[in-house]
Amino acid sequence: KYVKLKFCDTDGAVHLANVRLLVTLEDGDTFGDKALLTNEPRSATIVCLEDCRLLTLKSADYNQILRSEADLQQQKRVETLSAVSYFRGWQSELLAETAQAFSESTFTKGTAV
Repeated sequence: KYVKLKFCDTDGAVHLANVRLLVTLEDGDTFGDKALLTNEPRSATIVCLEDCRLLTLKSADYNQILRSEADLQQQKRVETLSAVSYFRGWQSELLAETAQAFSESTFTKGTAV
């Protein structure tokens, strides 16, 4: 499906174009998340067909959130390991380094591990 698009360039000139409609987004939908993950430009242009209110997230802020979450997860792993008798008394640097090698897994009741 194609839609007619009217837009102005940076010089103020008005242009008309037929553009291919890939998807219609609804309330709560997102776009641009792949660009945040890969640090590349979005692969499509978004055209608002009606007035929209959007929340935006800059790449630097997204990366800070990821670092903060990674730090929190690391802290939780260190706390978990420090509660295990085998690791009690380990120096904090060694415990932190060791904790980075661990990942958390969840198993449902009755699962053989």
